[in-house]
Amino acid sequence: MKKTLLSLLLLTATFMGAGLHARECSDCGTYVGGFAGANIAHNKHQQKSNPGVAGGVSLGYKFDNNFRAEGEVAYRRVTPKHVKNVTGECYSFMGNAYYDFDLESDWTPYIGAGAGYAHNVGTARVEDVKVSMSKGQFAYQGIAGVSYKICSKTHAGVEYRYFATNKGLQNHAVAVSLKRYF
Repeated sequence: MKKTLLSLLLLTATFMGAGLHARECSDCGTYVGGFAGANIAHNKHQQKSNPGVAGGVSLGYKFDNNFRAEGEVAYRRVTPKHVKNVTGECYSFMGNAYYDFDLESDWTPYIGAGAGYAHNVGTARVEDVKVSMSKGQFAYQGIAGVSYKICSKTHAGVEYRYFATNKGLQNHAVAVSLKRYF
């Protein structure tokens, strides 16, 4: 796990090295962000879920060469189809890297990838007895979206997120996002 995170940080730093010099940019530098939306999850046995929720917050930095790096904490919740009184929750801690495509307009498409740790909790209720099981595992994600600059330092957007773990959990989320630069 430590080697994976270190590799991701080194790869991010390699791609961003050219952007370490200063330039005037209203949407460069440190930012806080968040996303919230709907998600569908299924596991390696192709068990599908009813639509659930996904959301998270992030702290990041955008370099002037259109690369961004951030740390993210997120939450996802689903209920399996055809199974009553069962819920699945996932808490994730991710390191993400993005590339923003500069179209020289207020619209900015972007792509990103992340890696980190996910803690999954499954809960079942049978009559008055609640049973839970949890496990932690390696997680990764791919992100694609488009944002709109609503003012000089604030961007709102919509994005798709594919989130998966090495134990077979897969999650597809469509979310709205918001970023504020300082």
